[in-house]
Amino acid sequence: MSLYYRNIYGNDVCIKQIKKDYPKIGRRIARGGNSIIYEGSKPNTVFKLTVDPAAWWALTDPYFALKGKHFPKLIQAIGEVGESTRRPGMPLYLMEIERLENPRGRSKASFAYRHLSRKYDHTIKDPILRNVEWICHSIKEKRVKGSLKTALLQIVEFIQTFDCYPDIHAGNIMRRGDIWVFSDPVASRDVLKY
Repeated sequence: MSLYYRNIYGNDVCIKQIKKDYPKIGRRIARGGNSIIYEGSKPNTVFKLTVDPAAWWALTDPYFALKGKHFPKLIQAIGEVGESTRRPGMPLYLMEIERLENPRGRSKASFAYRHLSRKYDHTIKDPILRNVEWICHSIKEKRVKGSLKTALLQIVEFIQTFDCYPDIHAGNIMRRGDIWVFSDPVASRDVLKY
């Protein structure tokens, strides 16, 4: 099964209604398989609309939210705001988070982005197993240290607690200055069922 799918569409009738209900949501600036990113209420924030419960809990859960400098900062957890009309039964969650930058240029994040892309064992065809293998191997081989190791260990604890898998790949790495940030490090197994 390929993980390159779309569970959320910008022209979904429900999303048009959400944008009416939340007029501070700006224009669309990015999208993934399970989320759409819109300009936020302030220049340094964005709204993230997602169908992925793991992505929601990763930033909002009072006990297990992924926290630290390698994860996005939550500005406001708005909550469940509707249900996808194209994927009945899939709730839509809205949150406002810090605006991050793409890892381009000569920053440490840009180096990490390229480094991470090369470190995958591409012989493992299943992307879920490849993510888990990369995390375990990186920690075991001491390729990651300090705050980055702490971040990966948080991801491992989170996926053991929630029914989800790590979704770490070069496309999910952003930056905050010279610090690289896992912008969307987990995904729910529920979204694979649709």
